[in-house]
Amino acid sequence: MRYLLIIPLLLFACQESPTATSEPVLGKPFTLKVGESVAFDNSDLVITFAGVLDDSRCAQNVLCVWHGNAEMQF
Repeated sequence: MRYLLIIPLLLFACQESPTATSEPVLGKPFTLKVGESVAFDNSDLVITFAGVLDDSRCAQNVLCVWHGNAEMQF
């Protein structure tokens, strides 16, 4: 009987998230790691995340007067 409960859970856990897409869509949020590039369909636009130049943002779980800035290079 325990196996009947575990199998559906495993099948559900192995499915891809419905919000995950393999192709980024122009105008919708997407994530890039340093060094990664993305090209959009029906466009010559290619974006490459080169790196973080400066990061003065407030650390997590710390009360700051100013939130800070982050400067990225694309």
